[in-house]
Amino acid sequence: MRFKRILMLGMFFVAAVCLLDAGLYINRQQTGVQSSPTTQMTQKQPELLSDINLSSYASLPAAFEAVTISEDANSAKITEDNVEDLIYKQLFATASHPDVIAEGCSLKVDFSITQNGQISDRKTDYIVGYDQKNMSQNVYDALKGKKIGDTLRVEDAEFAGSGTGIVDISVRDIYGMPYPVTDKYISQNTEYASLSDMKTKLVQNAESTVRVQTRQQTLSGLIDEMMKQSTFVTAPDSLVIKELEVLKKDKPDATYSDAQHSFYKLAFIAAMLKKYDIADASEIERRYAALPEEKRSGFTQYEAEREKYLLFEDDVTNYIYRKVQISSDAETEAAIETGNVSGFSETEAENPVSQPEQQMTENAAFWETETAVS
Repeated sequence: MRFKRILMLGMFFVAAVCLLDAGLYINRQQTGVQSSPTTQMTQKQPELLSDINLSSYASLPAAFEAVTISEDANSAKITEDNVEDLIYKQLFATASHPDVIAEGCSLKVDFSITQNGQISDRKTDYIVGYDQKNMSQNVYDALKGKKIGDTLRVEDAEFAGSGTGIVDISVRDIYGMPYPVTDKYISQNTEYASLSDMKTKLVQNAESTVRVQTRQQTLSGLIDEMMKQSTFVTAPDSLVIKELEVLKKDKPDATYSDAQHSFYKLAFIAAMLKKYDIADASEIERRYAALPEEKRSGFTQYEAEREKYLLFEDDVTNYIYRKVQISSDAETEAAIETGNVSGFSETEAENPVSQPEQQMTENAAFWETETAVS
């Protein structure tokens, strides 16, 4: 009898253990926990452009032929009133960029002035000459030796004629030229004898200058214009950060947004090369290999990959230029009358890129030859 009770107790214990294990198994299944040990895996973020299918991040416009871009030469017309704007645009484009602020430089800054607890003035891309005639002594001293990207605050200071207050300044660029520009600088650094001479000749050559300038502006903005009409897949955060690191080498105040735009530009170029057979992988490698060794050796692996796409930026621009409809307000009626819907003369329609863009034309001829051969 005693043995029987012990046997029943043992059977009850075994049954209880089995039920308990079954309950734990069911609970593990419901919560997603496996009975065997597992290692949690995290998806590796891409570190190089070759880690992704870059061209798949851009969806291009359906047809470039359906896109019309207007060139408004009248808005850039050179007159006695605005000729100085053109002069400084040209001078700043060719000026050197010293590493630090020193006497005789020109500065591009963003600034704000606070008076009585309120911001009384704020400007961006403000041009000022770095000399004691243009700023109070304490601002002059605070700016001395600063670099692009540096920020500073000066209290009880005057700046830009806005009265005394707290001045916050961010240095955007440094130019190795005086502002206002002097006749001496112009005679030593341009083909003109003086500021007056430069003004006179620019106005005299206004028509041709404006046309070239307008065309160059159109060319330089074509990719950005087409990017506005494209859609993009969200860029990998790790690659945007890589892009930002590259941008900051030349532009210390570059932002995350700048890096996103730069990444999408690379994706746009990659998509154009692929969709329109502008260049295949072997041609991309050949062109990159043709760069001077000293330049290539200075690139990180990421920089080398992005450079391979940027080398074809002119080719992509030229392709778009030949496909889109481009017209200027002054030429529209003549274009309609002659049936030349692009808005160019017959000569320009055949060879739309002006002399400053001759290299771009040569690139286009190369691709036409390659296509004909293939």
